[in-house]
Amino acid sequence: LNRCDSVRRHRDAGVRPYEHEGADIAAVGGDGELRQPRKDIMSPTEKLPIEADKKELTMVNWGIIGCGGIARRRMVPALPECRNSRVIAVMDADRTATDEVAAQIGARAYQSEGELLLNPEVQAVYIATPVFLHHKQVIEAAKAGKHVLVEKPIALTVEQAEEMIGACKSAG
Repeated sequence: LNRCDSVRRHRDAGVRPYEHEGADIAAVGGDGELRQPRKDIMSPTEKLPIEADKKELTMVNWGIIGCGGIARRRMVPALPECRNSRVIAVMDADRTATDEVAAQIGARAYQSEGELLLNPEVQAVYIATPVFLHHKQVIEAAKAGKHVLVEKPIALTVEQAEEMIGACKSAG
């Protein structure tokens, strides 16, 4: 029984993976059984012990490079759920995918990474392309002064990953 089968089994039984018997959160263990939450860890529903709710959040404008499977299933629906995030630009090698995602979320469609990275309103980019493209795209995004979130695996080699991290650190 793998983790996905276990989550499906619990979902089909009407149990949400992160809620179980009144607990704030629960996790599905490797053996497929639900685990009770640790009481010494803050749950996702607890308020942070700071004045975060009273401060005005700064909006982060995102660009998505790669509008394929993982981006469509995970990040495209998730980013608008964040109170301080909005997707304003999308790009994919498949023009149809780009246009569909842009229309779905009201973002501007771009034909190349370079065009998207030139948009001064884009502050951060989510890179969800095949791994062999990550190295070039992350370095270009860092040089353009963008914050970068890249899908795993980060790179094909340790050397590429270190160079990507170095480029981001150098860019600030």
